[in-house]
Amino acid sequence: MIDVGLYGDSCDIYPDIIICSTINDWRIARLKVLVRIAQLGGEEDKAQAISTIQDLADGICATIPFCLGNRTSPLPIRMGGAIYPSLPNDSVRQSHHITAAAWGGWYLCMPMTEVLKVGMYLREGQREWMLAQLARLAAAYDVDPEDQLRNARLREHWTSIHGYKSQSLVDQRISMPGVSQMKTIA
Repeated sequence: MIDVGLYGDSCDIYPDIIICSTINDWRIARLKVLVRIAQLGGEEDKAQAISTIQDLADGICATIPFCLGNRTSPLPIRMGGAIYPSLPNDSVRQSHHITAAAWGGWYLCMPMTEVLKVGMYLREGQREWMLAQLARLAAAYDVDPEDQLRNARLREHWTSIHGYKSQSLVDQRISMPGVSQMKTIA
């Protein structure tokens, strides 16, 4: 049986999945810096960094129900059927059902793998819970979880060598049939 419950006693609810993803990106950036502080800092800095790492990991764990709902197997996006958390006396918007079904797992791949990378600083049982959620994500999107971890390592390797570079069609000036002019959008 796959656990689709909460880590701890709560989950986060956001106005939309893009905001959730953006906040998780911020958490990932902080995690990376704090891991270095925990490795290289003095005892007081290390203790504070580890405490904050744990809080950030908790925050990422709290986004999983919002992004995946109770999904444990692939479902057609328009079919619905997944249950997502909502505020008391409020219902989940139909747009969230569609975007979470389509993008929720994608937006969780990187945060989940980054949490797993800081394993030695996590709370007891948190790594195992995260691995179970990664397996649930893989089942819901019919992907191999090892591929997700491998792809995250390749992305990290690429950006460490080449620095951050946008991969959008607009930035790369890739010509597309029927498109006569492209401009960079800031």
